[in-house]
Formats: sequence, structure tokens, C-alpha cells
Amino acid sequence: MFIQRNISANLGNDPDQIMFRKIALILFLLISSLAVAQKSFIVPFKLGSYYEYVYEEPFTTIRYSAKVVGEEKINGFIFKKMEIYNEPPSNMYYTLYYFDTLTLKLYGGVFPRCEDNLNLDLTVGFNIPVGFVWNDCPNGTFFKSTILSNKKYSGIFGVSDTLIYVERKDTIGFPVDGTTYYGYAEKFGYMYFYRGYGSPLLGGAYSKSMVGAVIDGVTYGSILLDVTKISGEIPNGYLLEQNYPNPFNPSTVIKFSLPKSSFVTLKVFDQLGKEISTLVNEKKSAGLYQYVFNAVNIPSGAYFYTLQSNGYIETKRMILLK
Repeated sequence: MFIQRNISANLGNDPDQIMFRKIALILFLLISSLAVAQKSFIVPFKLGSYYEYVYEEPFTTIRYSAKVVGEEKINGFIFKKMEIYNEPPSNMYYTLYYFDTLTLKLYGGVFPRCEDNLNLDLTVGFNIPVGFVWNDCPNGTFFKSTILSNKKYSGIFGVSDTLIYVERKDTIGFPVDGTTYYGYAEKFGYMYFYRGYGSPLLGGAYSKSMVGAVIDGVTYGSILLDVTKISGEIPNGYLLEQNYPNPFNPSTVIKFSLPKSSFVTLKVFDQLGKEISTLVNEKKSAGLYQYVFNAVNIPSGAYFYTLQSNGYIETKRMILLK
């Protein structure tokens, strides 16, 4: 025992050992501080999170929605799958996001176009320094992307936590000379978009802004389009009500009742039986619900909506007149 203590004492006085210990201590402090930073960071795009946005251009304001509906494993990475509903003029589509919890970088897409070091498309980074520039090539179009700001804000949608908010700027040259701005926030993710050219509807400037979200069952901001529980009273049975107004333009309210907690799907179909939109696809507790269906992106005509839950199936007809 005496010999062991003596050897330890001699090693402790060795300059190389002292330097090694100092380096190890510095690395430990850096890793610890990074771990604390990561622990306090609220990762965006949690499975089940629901968002509502407003599309705006001169004389046009349209509300649309999105939800994180699942996960996909691609090339070893777990991507969150977000379904976007009613966005002009795209109607319904999907987008993928991968978040690196180590670097706090957010990636979108899986194709090596203008790839970052993970062979993914860098969307934004929550600890990337201001002025950082990278290349982005969605759909084969070259953009130069720049981090404009990286700040912390309190009070986003009334959240008491101080959240990191990052602004990104994209510039594009010939044949189109224009600028696009994005905003991404910790916890909420994609929050703001402004493009000074190329509106899908009129060809000019347009914007998209998050106006509300439901995350972990908590509502932030303004929610109008999501399925909403309007009564906790237990109904006698399953029921799908006739939409109102009917005919409608462009939105209508669909109500349904659930006598017990069960998995529910509510879908809209055209006259040929083609699925137009999935309005509800999740487990709900007993009660009375309503959904505001926005048909801004589909043509006039007759449509059908079907509720399925625990063996119950009901279909009703509605008329869209524009």
C-alpha cells in the first residue's frame, strides 16, 4: 500500500501528468457545459405536434395547418415526417426533418444536392454563428444561405422559457434575382417565411407565418383548424353529424361524437372515391368534437366525409360551391 501511494505521489508531480490532468479537466468542463446546453434546449418537431400557419399576399389571407405524423429511418437517420394540409396551392404534402441533438443543427430532405457533412440538406443551426454561409440547392436551384441572426427571446406564444430564434436569408441569382427569409425557433421549429418574388398565386411577394401550435397537449397562439373537443359529456353512441353550412365556401364545420376513448379517422373523398384529405387520424377520448374543414385548394363539387372508429363507419355528403 505504501509503494502504491508513493508511486501516485510521484506521478502527481510529473509535468506531463499535470498537463494531462489540466487538459482532461478542460475537456470535462466543455463536455459538461455542452451537455447542460443540450439538456436545456427544447427540440422542435416532436411527434404529434400540430401547427397552424397563415399564408399571406396582397388581398389574400389563407390559414393552413401541419402535423408531425410519424418517423422514417433513412440512411441510419431518424427523420420526423410532417404532413402539411391546405397550403396554397400545394394542398397536402409531406416534408422531412432530422435534428442533430449534438450540434443543434436541423436538416431537411435526404438527397445529396448541396450536402452538409452528414450528406443531408442543412436547413438551419441553433448555434451556428451569425454570418455563416452555405449552399442550398432545392429542386436543382442554387441558393446562397446565410445566418442573419441567432438570438434568444422570451414570450414566444406566451412561453416563459427563453427560446433561441434563428433567422436565415437565401439569395438567388440569374434568371431570378430575389431574396427569401426564414425564421426557426427552439421548440416550435419552422415559424416564418417571406419571399420577395414568385408567389404561387399572383407571382409577387408572399409570406407564411405560424400563428398557433399544439405541443404535448398544450395550445400556443391561435388554433382554428384542428379537431377540437367542444364537450366532455359522454355521448350515448358514435355519431357523425351533417356538416354546416352546406353548401359551403370555402370552410365548413364537421362534428362527431365518441362514447368512449378510441382510435378515430375522419377523411374526405371526391365522387370517384379518391382520398382528398385526412382530417383526423389518432386516438381521442370520449366526447363531442368538431373540425373546421378548409377547402380553399379544391374545386367546386360534391364530396364525401367518412368517420371510422371501433367498428363504426358513417359517411355523409357535402357540397362545395365557389
